[in-house]
Amino acid sequence: MEKEVRINVVAPVECTEEQFQEWVEYCLGYRGSISMQNPLHEYDLEAKDVDVY
Repeated sequence: MEKEVRINVVAPVECTEEQFQEWVEYCLGYRGSISMQNPLHEYDLEAKDVDVY
């Protein structure tokens, strides 16, 4: 079964769109590592809202 999941996330610090995407993919297990230069590398992803379709 495949489902679409939409989450709303607020970045805890300023970052670029690329850094944000890398962080989300890393936190969700889609990628195995994150750059240590990414300002988000030490934060956990916290969803503000989750919708499952």
